[in-house]
Amino acid sequence: MIAALTAFVVMAYTPTWAEPPRPATVGEFLSVCETDPGRCADGLFDVIYEHSYGDQLLGFCIPDKDTPEQIMAVAVRWLEARPELAAAETDPTLLKAMEANYPCR
Repeated sequence: MIAALTAFVVMAYTPTWAEPPRPATVGEFLSVCETDPGRCADGLFDVIYEHSYGDQLLGFCIPDKDTPEQIMAVAVRWLEARPELAAAETDPTLLKAMEANYPCR
């Protein structure tokens, strides 16, 4: 009885929604940034996190003084200034934006 009750409670409180996937292209990503800045920031920082562990070396260094909002704004401005990248794959292009704006010194 306890096992059945536990299973019921877990199923009742397990969210049935899933976070939408990151947009596949830069153009789609920028559209999300216009309508949902929180999801935009989450996407950028997810990419950074996913490429910052193990033997992967990031090609950029984010200063401690910059806020997440500032970092996101810098990346978005860089992408918006390059409309030719609209069809480019989102994740590697976000990393390029970070490398261009936050070089390690």
